[in-house]
Amino acid sequence: MRATEILNEVTRPNDRWIASEILSRSGWHVLGAGSFGSVYDKEGVSYVLKLFDADDTAYRAFLGLIQQHPNPHFPKIIGKPMAVSKTVYAVRMEKLSRFRGMADLYAHYVRFRDDTNMDPHGWAASRMSDAEELFYDQPDLKVALDLIHDLVKRFQPDISPDNVMMRGSTVVFIDPVCNIRDGKERHIMAVPWREPPPPPPKPMSKRMQDILDDDALMRELTGE
Repeated sequence: MRATEILNEVTRPNDRWIASEILSRSGWHVLGAGSFGSVYDKEGVSYVLKLFDADDTAYRAFLGLIQQHPNPHFPKIIGKPMAVSKTVYAVRMEKLSRFRGMADLYAHYVRFRDDTNMDPHGWAASRMSDAEELFYDQPDLKVALDLIHDLVKRFQPDISPDNVMMRGSTVVFIDPVCNIRDGKERHIMAVPWREPPPPPPKPMSKRMQDILDDDALMRELTGE
């Protein structure tokens, strides 16, 4: 069965969990997950793959920002984001290493940059001075945080250790804004190093096997 026969509303992965199963069965492993997205790695592949929900407007805006304003403190995107289905998007990006520091100073700068009522002798002003010191030898860091600050006007800041990574000694913000909370809880996909091992996968259906066996679809999804 070829891609032209299966790429329709029925056979396209209609949610991230189905797409994740397809990737898992072809050797990809989930590295991390949040409310709107999940990231995958595969041995021998030079990039990671992120799947994210189509209604994650904050992340889509961030992708647009980093494409328009390349910065060493933003992740490098490989190719272009693509629509896997009406509900799932995918994007390939460089591999980065874990961030093991504190992200609160970056978050503080984004939050208080335009605060005109700040006590000049208070804690908030002192922390802003600490942030400004970082910019003396890292001017691109200030540019990146100022661009993130502009996005916060439309969304919410989400700079935490989980959303910061490293490229060598360079801090990289991978997902620094989030959608305004709507009060609806979303199930977060289990990550092996955080969760108990999942039960063995159920036998693969014929339709799932057809999707997995279709080389054109898998190339489109993973770029391999």
